Amino acid sequence: MDKKITANAHNEYLPLGQIIASEGWRLWLLFALIFASYLISMPKTVVLEDDGLFIMSSYFLGIAHPPGYPLHTLIGHLFSQVPVGSVASRIHAVSGFFGALGCVLISLIIIKLLHSRTAAYTAALVLAWSSTYWSQAIIAEVYTLNAFLFLLILLLLLDAVDYHIKATSGVKNRIRIKIALISFFYGLSLTNHWPLMLLVSPCYLIIAWPLLKVIAAQFLTVLICFLAGLAPYLWMYLYTPPPPEYAVMGPINNLNDLWFYLSRKGYSTVDNSLSAGLGDKINFAGYFFKEALQQFSLLGGILALVGLISQWKKIGHRISAALLVGFVTSSYLLIWQLNFDFTEIKRDVMKVYFIPSYCIMTIWLAAGIITLGNLCEKTLPRPLSSTVVLKFSIPVLLVLLVLILHANKNFRHYEQWTKQYADILFASIEKNSVVFTDTDTTAAPLAYFHLVEGMRPDITLRNINGLIYANRLFPPTILKKEKRVEILQEYLRTEQKNIIFTAKPDLGYGTEFNGIYYTVKPDLPPQTSHYTFNNLAVIDYLLNIASQPQAADKWTQHRTNELITNAIPVFVSLYLNYPAMQEAAKYFIEKSSQSPRGKIMLIDSLLALNSTPPAALGDIDTLLKRTEVQLKKEPNKILMSNYYLLSAIHQKKKRNIEHAVELLKKSFDEWPNPNNSAIKYLDAIYDQKSATCHHNSKLAPLEQQLHVK
Repeated sequence: MDKKITANAHNEYLPLGQIIASEGWRLWLLFALIFASYLISMPKTVVLEDDGLFIMSSYFLGIAHPPGYPLHTLIGHLFSQVPVGSVASRIHAVSGFFGALGCVLISLIIIKLLHSRTAAYTAALVLAWSSTYWSQAIIAEVYTLNAFLFLLILLLLLDAVDYHIKATSGVKNRIRIKIALISFFYGLSLTNHWPLMLLVSPCYLIIAWPLLKVIAAQFLTVLICFLAGLAPYLWMYLYTPPPPEYAVMGPINNLNDLWFYLSRKGYSTVDNSLSAGLGDKINFAGYFFKEALQQFSLLGGILALVGLISQWKKIGHRISAALLVGFVTSSYLLIWQLNFDFTEIKRDVMKVYFIPSYCIMTIWLAAGIITLGNLCEKTLPRPLSSTVVLKFSIPVLLVLLVLILHANKNFRHYEQWTKQYADILFASIEKNSVVFTDTDTTAAPLAYFHLVEGMRPDITLRNINGLIYANRLFPPTILKKEKRVEILQEYLRTEQKNIIFTAKPDLGYGTEFNGIYYTVKPDLPPQTSHYTFNNLAVIDYLLNIASQPQAADKWTQHRTNELITNAIPVFVSLYLNYPAMQEAAKYFIEKSSQSPRGKIMLIDSLLALNSTPPAALGDIDTLLKRTEVQLKKEPNKILMSNYYLLSAIHQKKKRNIEHAVELLKKSFDEWPNPNNSAIKYLDAIYDQKSATCHHNSKLAPLEQQLHVK
């Protein structure tokens, strides 16, 4: 399709340095264009996902969530010292910087393998503006740094093997330097995201096969260089973060703490859901296939499939097999290893793990572009096939198509969701309050505004799980839930300040809920929650976010839906108790109950009433039928389990006990998990705890957990 980049006449080996020198200004232009697009589209403040976690760990030189990501922390801290823009935007720029460099590397890999400049730069731009890669290049995350290291090692390895096979014997002594460099960067890559790097390692092994004897001959050098690359982990172990200490799972005081981080032991229950099964894996496999086809647009996905087939002739069987193996291990093998329930939020957690697969697809995309160009030259009349318009129209069209398709959801420069949330929460709480945050999507952004931007210096932030903040009440690495509850209850008994929770606490105390947080009220009956409307600004905020169009970012969608869904009982109470607010309350309920999750919360709220629900808020039987219809179209085992649970409660109130029991069993069958609330309802009906487990063999392994006394 364009001028070929080939080795010189005297030496078949095309040095990597020669390729870089020949591409010179083109590589700089490619980097500048992509990095500029990331800077323009990245948020100026902290956002959701793990953005706040990595901003805080970088800014305070702390320890991110397991396995710690010390390489990202050190690089992020350097970027945070640049006196331009907000702290958040500086650390967002880390992802953009390495995302752009990764695209430069993919272009060099394609030039080396396929010798096509047009295909290389087209594929690099398509990767840069593909859906998932772009989304991770504009926030504080580790995935573009991981992609950069994956591609860097791949490029160096391809060059080393090429050098070993093709270079003249007189210059082959340089191979030792190349292997040592690869060993160092491989070790370094493990200090960022070692699970993803291990998954792509079979790809490296197949490519490096011709070098195995050379590697074995200098094993000690390889080992030393590899261990040198692991140095950031040594820093993480020896370094003590200065106040305010920021360590997601607590400080590292000994080798056991270090192993807790490196082994990701704290995620053992997250990565392995007791209720996940083969069906979830099959669903995730289908989801990945669909996502992969859409990353580069449908046109790009088809061209990548063409390239997957044509690569065997273009770049040889060994490298083609290595790329295919790397693609499979970093996608389908990953899916097989993780036991996630197939839910919407888990899909969004999982999809960023596939970026190495998308990088390999980019090489196939380039091969597909070349194959299409060759096909045009063979089948179209000569004057037409040789025109510049034909040669470049498809690549340009593809780049523009990908850019247009993904620009809307990835242009987040003016996003202020977390700032607005922090503003309303901080403005509505009493002076000197203690604020217990829950998940990291709440804890880290609030910590950013409180500790970095100095909002509400009078308050004290704590985390209910002992995560993130230095003032933790217990170390999350060793204490069980029962012990945590005991410590928290003791704290509530002795603390004199106003205490609020961003999620409903199950600590035996009464609370007041205003729609966005719970205030502990010791004078209320235990385990009760009253609704308060004394802050109209909070009501107005909730009405505002419920009325806004759905956010393009999935994590903002999740958090918005969580907020407005949790607030439904408040607005039901508002409707019943304040006639002047009925219109506004009904509007909010209608908006927030459009999703299955919202309908389930509304049904739960209506079932909790002591009187017949007002007709204006909906009939329970009708709402249940509508929920079932939606869940059949949008399967979600946890929501379906809750649907059966609420149906059972509804039947129990009608005194249809046998039907209620059958529905509770269906709830178990749908989601056999110890967190399923149907357990306690069956316990109450049977009046003996052991009966809850024996109806379903799936629950037998859970019996011990379900009946801990």
